[in-house]
Amino acid sequence: EKKLEQLIDAFTIVLNKEPQLQLVIAGKGPALNHYKELVKKKGLADNVVFTGFVDDNTLPSLYYYASAFAFPSQFDTQGLVVLEAMACGTPVVTHKDSAAAEFVNNISFTFSTTPDLADKLIKAIESKDSLKEKLQQHAQQYDVELWATRLLTFYRNLI
Repeated sequence: EKKLEQLIDAFTIVLNKEPQLQLVIAGKGPALNHYKELVKKKGLADNVVFTGFVDDNTLPSLYYYASAFAFPSQFDTQGLVVLEAMACGTPVVTHKDSAAAEFVNNISFTFSTTPDLADKLIKAIESKDSLKEKLQQHAQQYDVELWATRLLTFYRNLI
């Protein structure tokens, strides 16, 4: 459901243009060994890092220092990681038919195919510096305290 195979395939294309890049895959799950084997089989072991579980205190650093954040899943219903990455000033690439694409608007990138994902990753990387401030401002619109205040105002108006 995370579509990591598609991301790994797209990263292979990206490496042809930018061989110094690394792909960092954070998290763990039942398919972790499968993905490690796939990366090894494709000859990408030197360019792909599996972090395993990352605690909440470390995540902002990962987002901040990333050149781009890829979120290929079409099935995650909230995609809060997309907003977290944007809040850290990192451009996002997400599937055009995902719920997360709603957060991206025209400030980051959406893709439909594997070659398109590779292309958008390169564009995201190239635009990080120019988009950083806009991404952070955009993410602030979804601040939990702001939305809680809006919701309370809405309920007060109903009463």
